[in-house]
Amino acid sequence: MLFGRKLESFDVATLHLSGMRYICDYEITREGETAVLIRYDLRFEPEGDRRVPRVRAERPFEEALAVFNRCGVLGWDGFNGPHPRGVLDGTMFRFTLVSEGKKIVSATGSQNFPRHFYDLREYIATTLRESGQELTD
Repeated sequence: MLFGRKLESFDVATLHLSGMRYICDYEITREGETAVLIRYDLRFEPEGDRRVPRVRAERPFEEALAVFNRCGVLGWDGFNGPHPRGVLDGTMFRFTLVSEGKKIVSATGSQNFPRHFYDLREYIATTLRESGQELTD
């Protein structure tokens, strides 16, 4: 929560991660009373870049909304975490959240993350690992 504000709803949230050996997007989309989580691998091909869906899971929308509120994602808006001096490697991230057709949260960083970032990342990874369905392209 940000200064007493609580996220009431969202349309889609995207967490983009990139490191030395991977680039992926985690997308959480509201479909009625369900939150659909999908992990996409990003592929760079001669015809152009493409997102390849790899794992899909469904959870109650209210559960995903509660996680966003526990992690305080509204407070992430405007976060721009510069890469720490002396750190030679790491993970870059970009997080966006859209509600009612408007982007209301935008955050970026390079091996520098907002508070409770790892909690959100762990929720997504655990959900996909435990209840996800492998997808083929």
